[in-house]
Amino acid sequence: MFSSPLYLANGPGGKGIFIAATTNNDVKAFDDAGLPVWTRSFTNPSSGGALGPKGIMGTPVIDPTLGAAGFATI
Repeated sequence: MFSSPLYLANGPGGKGIFIAATTNNDVKAFDDAGLPVWTRSFTNPSSGGALGPKGIMGTPVIDPTLGAAGFATI
């Protein structure tokens, strides 16, 4: 993981969640106790050679405006 984790104070169910993006092109959310809330996979990462997979390498941004599902958009 190269990106910084994010924190959303009012996530699903009104609980705080941590959000992390990985070089395997997954974005994962964990609750305050460290339990998984959800995972979203985007595409298969490229091979990357000796450096391993090259998926999401930057930190996502949280748009606090509620999206179609009623939650903030990442």
